[in-house]
Amino acid sequence: MGREYTVNSDAIKPVIDRGETQIILERHCNYDREDGNLVDLSIENQKSLARSFVDQLDGESLDDDYFLFIASDTRNSKGTNKRCVDTIKIAMSEVFEFLKAKGIVGERIINFDVSTNYNHEPKESVHLEEPRIFLDGTGYLEFLKDKNGGMGVPFWIDFEEDRYKEERLALGAEGPDEIVLRGCHFIDVLKRYGVYFHEKKPNSRLFIWCCTHYDLISPLAKQTILDYEKEEMVRVNYCGGISFRTDQTGEMVAYINDEVRDFQGKKQPPRHL
Repeated sequence: MGREYTVNSDAIKPVIDRGETQIILERHCNYDREDGNLVDLSIENQKSLARSFVDQLDGESLDDDYFLFIASDTRNSKGTNKRCVDTIKIAMSEVFEFLKAKGIVGERIINFDVSTNYNHEPKESVHLEEPRIFLDGTGYLEFLKDKNGGMGVPFWIDFEEDRYKEERLALGAEGPDEIVLRGCHFIDVLKRYGVYFHEKKPNSRLFIWCCTHYDLISPLAKQTILDYEKEEMVRVNYCGGISFRTDQTGEMVAYINDEVRDFQGKKQPPRHL
């Protein structure tokens, strides 16, 4: 069976000093499979997580603390199913209320800055989306369904372990390796944004809170943090996630549960971006 690991929410906490950037990758809340709405208990868990995050900032100087909220894009959403956007909005709202209570202007949330044109909404990114087999029209989705009689557990095991990699590559479909590449590419983009940001605001702290899917966090943790094989299990709890800490030198470490680990980012050019 091999090793198993479960990613919880312990790493979603402030970990940076002045002049540094923290990048959070969080899995969305639990949701109703019929209508796509977040379930009440998971909403409360997300509120508690965000409150705990800002509570750990309380008592510190909040001068030059900035926040940016990003979510998986919604082009593959059905009806009201925008679970990543809905999840990150909860965190953004809690941070806003915290800053407001301290008499701090809303523009500390970059999404509220009129110059960004984000209009008080999370920035959406295709880099954080679900596996692209749902959209790419390559036929690999149908191939896996046929192999497994639908999209049950065997379907997802085959996808995560990349059991039919040769067939997948022949069809030109995205698999776990490509998901890791686009995840690493996005982390690198955010890291470089942080370097630029701190050149303008050298004494600031920048918190970039991203909401994405299990399908990105799990293989990313396997390949770049835990050094697990594809066949080994890395679960990700709802509202669980990992953090990355980086400074002006570009050095980066990962926080996963209560551990600090090296981050072995993938440098190959990502596909399907």
